Amino acid sequence: MVLVLAGLASLAALVFFTFRLVPRSAPAPAAATPAPRALVATPPPVTPGKSSSAAASASDEASPLTDAFRSVVAISGIRQFSRTVGAGVVVSPAGHVLTNAHVIEGADEISARFQEAGWFPLHPLRVEMGIDLALLKPLDSRAYRPITIRPTPPAVAESVYAVGSPLSDQLAFSVTRGIVSSLSRKIGGRLFVQHDAALNPGNSGGPLLDSQGRLVGINTWMIEESQGLGFAIPAGECLRFLEESGL
Repeated sequence: MVLVLAGLASLAALVFFTFRLVPRSAPAPAAATPAPRALVATPPPVTPGKSSSAAASASDEASPLTDAFRSVVAISGIRQFSRTVGAGVVVSPAGHVLTNAHVIEGADEISARFQEAGWFPLHPLRVEMGIDLALLKPLDSRAYRPITIRPTPPAVAESVYAVGSPLSDQLAFSVTRGIVSSLSRKIGGRLFVQHDAALNPGNSGGPLLDSQGRLVGINTWMIEESQGLGFAIPAGECLRFLEESGL
């Protein structure tokens, strides 16, 4: 799920909102600009060929990303009356998973799966809604393949790749490609990596990777009714969060 922000006239005045996605049949609220809404809800039925993100996949140019994809997980949050879909990435050999806090907010059960494996349970170790990051841990003790976190920021116009579960876990591990648009986009007192890789509901918590498969950010929100306006929490902030969590 990717949080959506309104107020395109002034990015500096954007305010974060968190609330449930209304059913598709509900009328949209009247507004001069697109209304903010959470982009995670019960996954809709998927019709083949209807999602542009579903068609995106790693090309020959993205072949160095193959190992990194093995560290990406689809995440499912079970609530009393709904199930939400997002993504995450393994950040330690013990299997710790980093994702957005809003992906698992209010979930009674949390589970994840790798691309070629079944679902396994996770439990939250640390959830920080203020910075929209959460650290989860599997219940087993097997070894996992962690992602490599890039210690330096990417360059503007550098190629980046977003991996997530757009619209449904049936489309999990979809890959889209774009470039870094800005590294100095400060909103709400925080810096974000702005990029134009396509994001959809279900991309929240998924990694933003460079061409070497290194983590440069965690995708967290986009601007509704826009094209190429996606935002990721920088890897440097993710590293600080992990260090504070004891990793």
